[in-house]
Amino acid sequence: MNDALDLSLLKDSWRALERKLERQHALELARLRARGFSRVRLQLFPLWLGALATIGIGLALVVPAASFWIAHRHEPAPLVAGLALHLYGILALGFGVGELVHLARLDFAAPLVALQGRLAALHEQRVTGALWLGLPWWLLWFALPLCLARAFAGIDLYQRAPGWVLGNLGVGLVGLVASLLLVRRLRRRAPAPDASAFGFFLGRARRELEELERFEREG
Repeated sequence: MNDALDLSLLKDSWRALERKLERQHALELARLRARGFSRVRLQLFPLWLGALATIGIGLALVVPAASFWIAHRHEPAPLVAGLALHLYGILALGFGVGELVHLARLDFAAPLVALQGRLAALHEQRVTGALWLGLPWWLLWFALPLCLARAFAGIDLYQRAPGWVLGNLGVGLVGLVASLLLVRRLRRRAPAPDASAFGFFLGRARRELEELERFEREG
């Protein structure tokens, strides 16, 4: 009788200890998640600023460029240069807004796997945006001075120095095609990295989530 009672008490004590350990583990996990998510939010803050800056660049280009090419729509070179800058401004606005949408969709109450998927999608968005916003400058770098010269000095650089404009256009096209081929080759070998400063912060945020996931899995 006593042995059975002692065994029952032992089982009750063991179950109580298990529940206490489970509660302690749950509390520790909750504290760890809270600290980890705070660090993730801190790492993502520069990306919010970067997305807003991209939108600002887009806004700074769209309206002036539209006004410029409309005013010079009968002049081929200024028209093309103005349209190119206008389209680039729209592109910058699109990618800036898209990045803000990705950031706003991050749900820290969701499972870690879902949150990691969102960060992976944000990474892909940033890599794609970097290509679309970076590669056009092979051509835009001389479209900008062409517009500025016409707008502020009344000089049509294409009429004044067509060889310079066409030469730079040729060099830009060769550089653009070479860059596209290089990017295509590199992306076949491995996932494209985000080499920007903002990519560094995004990488640290993803590593924070990986550490949380490892703790949950091992716990």
